[in-house]
Amino acid sequence: MKEERVYAECRGITKRFPGVLAIDDISLTFRSGEIHGLLGENGAGKTTLVSMLYGLVKPDTGDIYIKGELVHFEKPADALAHGIALVQQHLSLVPTLTVAENFALTNTAGFWRPAQGLEASIRILAESHGLQVDPLAKCGNLSLAERQRVELLKCLWQDARLIILDEPTSVLSPHEIDRLFKTLTKLAKDDRSVILISHKLHELLGISDRISVLRSGRKVRTLEMDEAEPELLIRLMVGHDMSEASPKKNPAKEGSAVVAELKSASVVDSSTKRSANTGPTSVTSFSRVSVW
Repeated sequence: MKEERVYAECRGITKRFPGVLAIDDISLTFRSGEIHGLLGENGAGKTTLVSMLYGLVKPDTGDIYIKGELVHFEKPADALAHGIALVQQHLSLVPTLTVAENFALTNTAGFWRPAQGLEASIRILAESHGLQVDPLAKCGNLSLAERQRVELLKCLWQDARLIILDEPTSVLSPHEIDRLFKTLTKLAKDDRSVILISHKLHELLGISDRISVLRSGRKVRTLEMDEAEPELLIRLMVGHDMSEASPKKNPAKEGSAVVAELKSASVVDSSTKRSANTGPTSVTSFSRVSVW
């Protein structure tokens, strides 16, 4: 187990929205030098929790501590002043500006910072962290993976010590995910704290130092990796063993009407010249067909 050096702590955090108890009395610690996975189904409260830690949302009750100091965040700039940055699921770059011009907008002093002269500094920072970025590229011309790289680099540009990533792999290919995780591992070794939000169990098991499971706005449990078994995490996430969930009976009966039928089909990938073929397939009323 790593030495426990807590960078950020939430104590008894609660947040209500009209008709919804989004976060219910959650207490969590986030250590320097670790990757802390936040696991939960959609709607479990993961994004709302980190939004309060980043100053986007104010908690109704509870306290936030940074390095043991009680803080009150009115806006994200307050969180950033305490070394906290967030890479949101929906990236926030201005598409008509270059990478360097988007970096110029990060000046929290409230005035435009000229992009000229930033290019060399951005290249040096990018190379030092293995994040390939062209400072002169228009952000609207970048791929989603490249835009995410720019967002992460902006966090490092602002010397964030706690970096939150909300579902960062949802837009990435397997190769890009591997590349991102290598970067996050390097950041943790650099004594930064990383919070990684996901509902993908295998990803968090592959990179996290600890995993906290949220369900219906509550923290169910925080586990060290030597106790984080997949079956246990699934049970904590959904509230029961998957084996206990009996499959629903298919209402389709013999003789149900065929609503779609594929007798045979083949396709050839023009780039790889590989072909794929399928046999007869039919879909009847009241049925579901899985394709993989």
